[in-house]
Amino acid sequence: MASISEDDFVIVIGIRRRISGFETLVKALPKDRTLLITDQTGIKYKPLAAHTLVCPMNNDRPLDSYAVPMALISYLSNSIFDYLGKQAVESSESVAKVYSQLGEIE
Repeated sequence: MASISEDDFVIVIGIRRRISGFETLVKALPKDRTLLITDQTGIKYKPLAAHTLVCPMNNDRPLDSYAVPMALISYLSNSIFDYLGKQAVESSESVAKVYSQLGEIE
């Protein structure tokens, strides 16, 4: 958070079992440049973000399906990647190179 600049847009995800201090975290972010992705239990945090996307969860089951939020995150990530074009490709290649150097991924 210390390096968030005026050019950054923050996406924060808080679904069901959020970390303790989640509200404090969201309050510390630049409200006008924050997107909150949450389920119906996180609607109370809506005033803390400029934009909120609510992904309905079937909370009546012991194991929720995270298919909806994962599909949304995939869509947003791919859309941003496409929008950034060459810059995104270069950044992705840089990350892949570091992973390779560190041997973190098989």
